[in-house]
Amino acid sequence: MPEGRQSPRHPRKKVWDAVFLGAAMPISKLHRLEAECRQGVLAARLGALSEGTMGYALQRQEPAQVFALGCGVARRLKRNGLLRSEGTRGRIVVAVDGIEICSSFVRCCDTCMERKVKHQVDGQLRQDLQYYHRIVAVVVVSTPFPIPLGIRFQKPGETEVACALALLRELDEQLGCRFFDVLVADALYLQRGFVKEVEALRREGVISLKENQPELRAEAQRLTDGPPQTPPATPPEEVQVWHAPEVYCPVADRSVRVVKTVRIQKRNRLPVRSEDCGKMLTHRVNPAQIMQSKKKVLVYDFWNDLFMGETEDEVTIAVPPRNVRSLCIVETAGVPQVLEVSDYLPQMGYGLSEVSWSEGGRTLRGQSAGASGDSYHIVFYVPTGYEPDRAIVDTKETPLVKQPKNLWVLPLTGKGKPVEWSVHFR
Repeated sequence: MPEGRQSPRHPRKKVWDAVFLGAAMPISKLHRLEAECRQGVLAARLGALSEGTMGYALQRQEPAQVFALGCGVARRLKRNGLLRSEGTRGRIVVAVDGIEICSSFVRCCDTCMERKVKHQVDGQLRQDLQYYHRIVAVVVVSTPFPIPLGIRFQKPGETEVACALALLRELDEQLGCRFFDVLVADALYLQRGFVKEVEALRREGVISLKENQPELRAEAQRLTDGPPQTPPATPPEEVQVWHAPEVYCPVADRSVRVVKTVRIQKRNRLPVRSEDCGKMLTHRVNPAQIMQSKKKVLVYDFWNDLFMGETEDEVTIAVPPRNVRSLCIVETAGVPQVLEVSDYLPQMGYGLSEVSWSEGGRTLRGQSAGASGDSYHIVFYVPTGYEPDRAIVDTKETPLVKQPKNLWVLPLTGKGKPVEWSVHFR
């Protein structure tokens, strides 16, 4: 994709990394993202980057080229098998939804949408013209983490449903009619025109049922009023399921299948109150309880590269203002084991595979993948009684780096494809 700037001071990759990490955290404003790059959690990873630089770089990228690039990445992900999921029996499920991304009483461009709103000004109720933007996004949701396929800005006078249909047609042209199998949508999309268009695109649809379809909702509630057909519960969550195979839907003018689900999850959450903003927060976490295990566990602060040790008791987490704590918790195996990978996608399981331990050969081996040219590392926990002898990466010996608290680090450089590594112990 061509660079839209003439003489950039910051490489485009740095800008895109900042926007990507900001969206993942999530940070919705470039002003706050600039602060994180200067003195927050992104300062060490990216360095200083102004909101003007980010806005200037993004404004000079052709939207059609960005859309085509995203579709190209999606095709590659599917070709490499990264969109497969056992939970959906091999089907690729995407969701479509709209969201308002910004609003202001000052027009920012010619495509701003308009509305009249009432608000307080100096204690007086006023009605002013407000400008805003909405987008519709189509995202793969059957993967371990969401993968966006495309977004489209809603135009003045255009409804969200019409904008979603236009985006689906564009994706159909770019990716083909067989790229995904099931489309999930909110109750707003349960309209005759949208349902017929989805059927014309040869897609299966799963649409939420809410109050905007009172007749269908009342009939579905009547048919699912009995006890649930609940599968065996899997801790730490329980799912209750009701199924009505044939319910007449006036919108589709035919019978549809209605499924009602209730999911009960046990979560350990840290409540944050408005008066806590800007303060150091502390929270006690019981890792063994989270893992539903009676064994000792290893706790690693992934975001700050801090090993918190081996424990079966509670640990205290301190969260400074404008900071993040992301913990990696694994059971203690009693032998050398992988504890952490410095890249984000490997932490989610996409860059690390085929990890195995051979007691006879006293060798830990596996495969890892990283972006071509990017540096990353693998952190190993080595318990007492084992000592690393040598590390081999693609037939070449690579030095290991000793860290405190029984940790060793294997530095690697991504090649755009999986590399085989092994660590031998004596």
